[in-house]
Amino acid sequence: MAGASFLYRLPISSGVPIAAAQAASALRGIDSRRTSKTLRTIRTAVGHREEGRAGSGSKWSRRRAKRRKEDILYGRRVLREALRKDPCRIKEIFLAGGIPRELLEEIRFLAARRRVSCHEVSRKRLDRLAEGGAHQGVVAVAEPREEKNLAELLLISGGTSSPPLFLVLEGITDPGNLGAIIRTAECFGCDGIVLSKKGAPPLDRSTAKRSAGAVEWVPLARVGNLRTAMRRMKDSGVTLIAADLSPGSRDLGEGLAVEEPIAVVLGAEERGISEGTRALCDHRFSIPMEGRVGSLNVSVAAGIMLWEIFRRRIAAGIRAGG
Repeated sequence: MAGASFLYRLPISSGVPIAAAQAASALRGIDSRRTSKTLRTIRTAVGHREEGRAGSGSKWSRRRAKRRKEDILYGRRVLREALRKDPCRIKEIFLAGGIPRELLEEIRFLAARRRVSCHEVSRKRLDRLAEGGAHQGVVAVAEPREEKNLAELLLISGGTSSPPLFLVLEGITDPGNLGAIIRTAECFGCDGIVLSKKGAPPLDRSTAKRSAGAVEWVPLARVGNLRTAMRRMKDSGVTLIAADLSPGSRDLGEGLAVEEPIAVVLGAEERGISEGTRALCDHRFSIPMEGRVGSLNVSVAAGIMLWEIFRRRIAAGIRAGG
């Protein structure tokens, strides 16, 4: 039965099923555990053999990326920033045929300068490789993006010319919100983002696309216990500032000191930050608003908080604008 199941899954081309059948037949009489292990080896070998025969951008490229835990990146801005920041992790780039050359000229230039191979394929194949994502005519296979731990994040920020600025995210589960927050954080000089390993969105193709490639430039640290990480940040001299609508919060800007290292703590839109997280924060600020809704999207709130700190630091001569 193991051999029959295996043959059913194999692509019926180039005589590969015959070779597999012969191999499976030769394994008769061997105990089931060894047989199963050997068949898995054959499956892997056949899969690699078929990959070499498949065209660029085919289903085998997708399977190869998944098997090797590689990233699929798509979108012109995402690829541009990836090539600028860490070209060594880009393995190959697929471009849709028929797109005006000038639209992808910068991608081609950066790829050629960094010796990354480009392949022109049909849009249909590119659609399959991007699995329905809005790829804008360009998709890449890349090594997984490396995330930092908290100690590395604090060490990196220690080498900056202005006081470090962080974001701490609690309960953010939407990839679109995370991507937008990363994009805003990069624009306002954020040195890193701390978020929980549990429940937070992965840094996948969707998050990268929504960040417009900013995910390449903003270090992220996932931690097992967010409150423990906050305590470590406080011990390192970082002031924790919560964006919070609960009673007792001051209007943003009232008594906001920006000369010291700061971490802005944000929670999910519906629940906000938890009581335990709120208790760890040194200061709590709310964003003055009019209107009847009374709340902002968390990525918008992050942008306002970061902008206020950024603006005040420029005014104080702590950092140069632009």
